[in-house]
Amino acid sequence: MAQATAPRRHGVPFSLLTAEDRAALPADAVDAHPLSTLQSGVLFEAVSAGRPGLYHDVLTYRLTGPLDVSAFTRAVRELAERHPIFRTSFHLEGFSEPVQIVHARVSVPLRVTDLSGLPAGEVGRRLAADAERELAAGFDYGTCDLVRVRVHLLPGDEYQYTLSYHDAAIDSTSVRIVHHDLFDAYFRLTSGAGEPGPDGSDGSDGHSYRDFVAAEREALDSPGPAEFWRATLDGAEGTRIPPYGDVPPDTPEGLGVREVELPAGLAGAVTDAAERLSVPVPTVLAAAHVKVLSLLSGRTDVLTGYEHSGRPEAAGAQRLAGLFLNTLPLRVRCRPGTWRDLVGAVRDAERAWQPHRQFPMPEIKRRLGIRGPLVETVFNVTPVHALGELARRYGFVLPRADLNARTEFPFRAEFGHDHDTGELRFAIHHHSDRFGPDQIGRVAGYYLAALRAIGADPDARHDRAELMDPAETALVTGGFCGRDRILPAGTFADQFDRVAATWPDRTALVHGDQRLDYAALRAAAEEAADRLHAHGLRPGDACAVALPRGVPWAVTMLALLLRGGVYVPVDPTHPPARIAAAADRAGAVLLVTDAAGAAAISPALAERAVRCRVVAHDADAPTGRASADRGPAGPEPGDDAYILFTSGTTGEPKGARITHAGMLNHLLAKVDELGLVPDDRIAQTAS
Repeated sequence: MAQATAPRRHGVPFSLLTAEDRAALPADAVDAHPLSTLQSGVLFEAVSAGRPGLYHDVLTYRLTGPLDVSAFTRAVRELAERHPIFRTSFHLEGFSEPVQIVHARVSVPLRVTDLSGLPAGEVGRRLAADAERELAAGFDYGTCDLVRVRVHLLPGDEYQYTLSYHDAAIDSTSVRIVHHDLFDAYFRLTSGAGEPGPDGSDGSDGHSYRDFVAAEREALDSPGPAEFWRATLDGAEGTRIPPYGDVPPDTPEGLGVREVELPAGLAGAVTDAAERLSVPVPTVLAAAHVKVLSLLSGRTDVLTGYEHSGRPEAAGAQRLAGLFLNTLPLRVRCRPGTWRDLVGAVRDAERAWQPHRQFPMPEIKRRLGIRGPLVETVFNVTPVHALGELARRYGFVLPRADLNARTEFPFRAEFGHDHDTGELRFAIHHHSDRFGPDQIGRVAGYYLAALRAIGADPDARHDRAELMDPAETALVTGGFCGRDRILPAGTFADQFDRVAATWPDRTALVHGDQRLDYAALRAAAEEAADRLHAHGLRPGDACAVALPRGVPWAVTMLALLLRGGVYVPVDPTHPPARIAAAADRAGAVLLVTDAAGAAAISPALAERAVRCRVVAHDADAPTGRASADRGPAGPEPGDDAYILFTSGTTGEPKGARITHAGMLNHLLAKVDELGLVPDDRIAQTAS
């Protein structure tokens, strides 16, 4: 089989390896260095998940015209000589850390299958079977098997070109570099221009992927990036798009791709808006992405992924093929204001993380103690590459590819440029078993509406922009929201007092062998409220409650709701440091717990310097005797009723404030929807 050889390289090969690791390298190694953090993470997930096709992309292109197989083979050989990734093997074991080895020679990574003599139906079956085998074959780690070229010769002077690669090997920009260099070499050879120059130059000017790994390690060793990301993500949660539920339950895992046609003139309007706002076009596109996520999630604090290229900023490095991506967390507050304000918020976020962009996402997660995904949505803009040069020089146009892939992110907004015209393109990549075509179609419409609004008037208010069409707006506000409900005057406290006065002897609360009627529960809550008032709690003050389920917990919660304190439920089984963090974030002035909880939580509060008094609740059943001095009156509808903390994607809990009006609306809606009547019993399982 034909062999490809390495061109002359520059720099300091092997400089990132220990002496012991260098001694263990094979004789044909011309360079070796550790894996990047993203490469290690992708490989770990691919190996541990055990799912065929994960992080394996297979791009296929149907091309017209005869193929000179000999010249194409020589072009692939030249491609392997030019780009070290074709001669690279990944090694997860055998060294002090996972490494990648660049070899001097490799078998030309090309397989040609001749289907030209088969009937059309058989050709289709063979292509489908080969595609399945290619995806199922995976990769043989430890060998130079990370990027492969496949060609199927078809009837009628057609052929199918396939590029199959591991996502830990090359990124989307590198895919375009590979396409360009392969077909440029092929047409140069078939046109008689011959081989490349005598020095075998690859145009990289001595740069290698080793430079990227070295820059990343410098960032990891510096305290600045870690502290920046910790502060930036403090209290953040990855923005999630709730699925509509229109996906059949037996839908297999897979990648759905929705190509979205941009209306005529929209790309130009976006470009003009970017010029008016003095920002790059990707910043405007990212602002639209943030706005859509805010609409879909109902959150103004948006956290999404932003794919960023970490290529060394040098001309030669732009010719390298490799995995230079780092998905950076983009956090933007989508506050009320104009599109100019929103674009400015995105621009400020981009500028803030520029000095820290080499710090890898997996390390951000590790240092924040995050085990699951940090983000579920990703935004990406693929830069223009010189594939159009192939059309100008050789009349060759690479069509759009059929993509077979599966990655960790359920939703990706992919912007890019047409290979040949440079026109802006937009597609949504999504997990097809999570989002159905109807939902993705609607979401695509939101992006177009946001881009139209920005292009029409950047100084218009984005918080007044209508991204949904009138029919969908009517469906959401009417069909999905239930009937309009006029709330009674007052709050839950007033409703509870009315019920307690009407049926004082009716059972209100049961726990084990304890049973309280409404009169006893009302008196117990008043007594508990008096004790909290004596400890310094005033209306509007937050009070964390870390009690196990039981009568004391229920009485304390009711006491806060009746007297205007803000209830902060805390799971008493959580680590003391987590409980202290929740109390700190809520601004709690009191924390009610039992004696054991007080002993465990008090040191954590002191360590965090939280000014919150711990009150040990009497575990005995309440006496039912209320104090004559009951302190302040009850709350108003607009006052905060409780602060509910979620788990927090970044490891720190984050609270949401719910008013008394919102709480009452929620409770009455449940009464209506569930058809509850006075004789019903409800199991209290919520916080």
